[in-house]
Amino acid sequence: MMNLNSMFKVCVKNTAANFNSSFLQKLIYLLRFSLETSRLRACCENASLQNHFFNSLKIDIFFTVKKQGIKYFAFAFWLLVFGGQNLFSSEKSNRNDMKIICPDSDFEKPISEPIFHIEIYEHEALVQAIEYFYQDTFMLEKHFDLLDVNFDGQDDIVILTGLTANRGQKYYDAYIWNPQQNKFILHDGIRNVINMKIDGARKLIYSSYMLNGGRTEYYVYSFVGDKLVEIDCMIQQENDGNKRYSKSVFSDISLEYDALPSFWKSIINLYD
Repeated sequence: MMNLNSMFKVCVKNTAANFNSSFLQKLIYLLRFSLETSRLRACCENASLQNHFFNSLKIDIFFTVKKQGIKYFAFAFWLLVFGGQNLFSSEKSNRNDMKIICPDSDFEKPISEPIFHIEIYEHEALVQAIEYFYQDTFMLEKHFDLLDVNFDGQDDIVILTGLTANRGQKYYDAYIWNPQQNKFILHDGIRNVINMKIDGARKLIYSSYMLNGGRTEYYVYSFVGDKLVEIDCMIQQENDGNKRYSKSVFSDISLEYDALPSFWKSIINLYD
């Protein structure tokens, strides 16, 4: 433990000592610092040790920068603020007693291994291990977000699954928290939602799917129990820069944007 702590302190001192250099060199040292701390954190045995050493690291940096004078304030502010946002870690919090971690070496990097490992800890004990298999790894990085997808007040695990062959549009998978089983369960409906956006205020999920021929389809989804149900749609057809909107490709009635209800304008504006 002392050896690891000493390594952190050397990293801090080497970084701060080089902050007399040019702006570009400062950025380079910040990048090197981020990579080095990320590597050192991986040496820790568990999340508790990682937090202990990183908090120690932030304190060491504060006093190192304080000695150097006010011109190092930006560096201290950058680290102390963003350091608390898991900038150097694959660890994310779902609630106070839960940590969600990806142990893969290619986390948030171009995918080298098409299996995404996610570990869920409660009170430092491993309670669930997820193995997610990518169907397509082209132009993707391993990454997950914690978002309340089904609006139950509990964050879920959202994974960027792939890009469509048409225009490279994003689609996702989500592991939804199941309080009865006390674990995250892969939902079978989220992947159909292209370019997903979540509206927590309205408790709705939106999708926008661009097709050939100037057509874009917008969809609105809602959770009914544990099922994701399509409740509305709007089709945009663009010809020579002129956009018209209808409820169906077979509809004889179409509207200009200004004539649309404010609800649909708000959704379309999310994607423009």
